[in-house]
Order: sequence, then C-alpha cells, then structure tokens
Amino acid sequence: MQRKISKICFFTFLALSFLSAVSCARSNSVASINEKDLFTINYGSFEDELNLFNLSTSGSINTFMTMHDGFFYVANGESKKILELNSYGELLTLYYNSEYTKTPSFADKASVNSTKKAIEYPFNTLGPLAVDSNKCLYAVDTLPAERQENDIENRLLLNYIVLRFNSDGTFIDYLGQQGPGGTPFPFIKNIYATKNNELVVVCETNEGPLVYWFNSSGFLLYSVPFNEKLVPKLKDLNDSENINFISIENVIPDSVSRKL
Repeated sequence: MQRKISKICFFTFLALSFLSAVSCARSNSVASINEKDLFTINYGSFEDELNLFNLSTSGSINTFMTMHDGFFYVANGESKKILELNSYGELLTLYYNSEYTKTPSFADKASVNSTKKAIEYPFNTLGPLAVDSNKCLYAVDTLPAERQENDIENRLLLNYIVLRFNSDGTFIDYLGQQGPGGTPFPFIKNIYATKNNELVVVCETNEGPLVYWFNSSGFLLYSVPFNEKLVPKLKDLNDSENINFISIENVIPDSVSRKL
C-alpha cells in the first residue's frame, strides 16, 4: 500500500513538474498580433472627414463608432453627422445636419453617382450608435431645450432620445422611455442591438444605471433599475460586521437572451 502511494505521489510530482515547465516556457514567450490597417479617415470638414475638435468649447471628443456585417458607422458629434462606410473605408451613406456640413454633390437626385446616399436630418448632439441585422440604424441624440423635461422627484434632466432610421436611410421615429415618441431618457451611456433586433438602452441616474429593453417594433418590454442596495454585499472574512463599499461600473446586455 505504501509503495502504491509512493508511485502515485511520484507521478503527481512528475505531472506538476511538467506543468510548471510548460508554464515557465509559456511565460518566457510574448504573443503578438500583427496589425493590419484597413483604412483611415482624414481630419477635416468635408463629407467623408471627421471634425474631432470644437475650438470654441471645451470637453471630451464626441465621436462614436460601431460595426455590423463589415460596415462601419461613425457618429461625429462635432460636425453633427453620421458616416456609413464599407470595409474599404468608402463612404456609402452620409446622415448630416446641413447647418454644420455642406450638402454634398451626390445629394442631388439627378447625380450619376448612385453608390452614395445623403440623408439630411437636424441632429443636435449625437451619441452612441447601434445597428441591427435589418440594417436599421439607431442613434442617440438630444432634444432642443424647449422640448426637454425635468424629473423633479429623481432630480434628472430628461433630454435624450434614440433616433431610428431604416435600411434605406429614411427616418422612422424616435424612441423615448415608453417607446415611439415617449418621454425622453436621462443621460444615455450606451445602446445595444441584440441578435433578435431588440434595442437595449443603458442610462445613468443619480441612483445607478437604469436599463430599458425594447422589442423589435420599438415598444418597451422591461425597465430594470440598478442600485447599490440591490447588489449582493461582500463581507470581510475577518470581520462579519464590516461591509465593503460597492459601486456599479457598467451594465451590458446579452446579445441573444434577455439577460443583463
């Protein structure tokens, strides 16, 4: 019996030694991924360029990007426009505010250039983007001051909406808290389109993240509030009375199931 145990211990020692050697060998090598430049977008004020800085105001860069099925969508808040690009960086569709971006030549319906489209829309302050499998484009924007609302009870300014454009660029409507044309959202941190073409809007409030989940038609399915009181508390193992402080950094939806 002693001999059998000794053999087991010996083989266990060999196995651990082998794993240790493999681990050391791997740690000495640095894995690398080769970079591949697909395309670049120039800085400027033309329709296919990005304006990243507004010298008259201060603040962070207000430009967002998403990708779906090899197509890139860039919302440039500084110039109040959205670019749809193919995988080669060629402009396919321009959504633009004519007060900030000059109307491009291909906007003329009689233009022979049929590979590009121009859709005019009076964007205010563009935010994150999402695109579903039907190529429906969702874009976060803000309402003009006269249409904004105040939530006195929760001390929130309600001024964010989600614009919807169908696959040919036609404006459909905007989504609010209840669905099409609903009450504006508080600050929107991000939006997501699921595999089932459902839209998830993640907002920030004074109490914590607030998530709105809409069906494929744009009608509200769930609104889920998150706050520190609902998060499981982690107790210190050495002191059962001492409870750690917890904060919620982000909420991300599952891309297939209705889970957060």
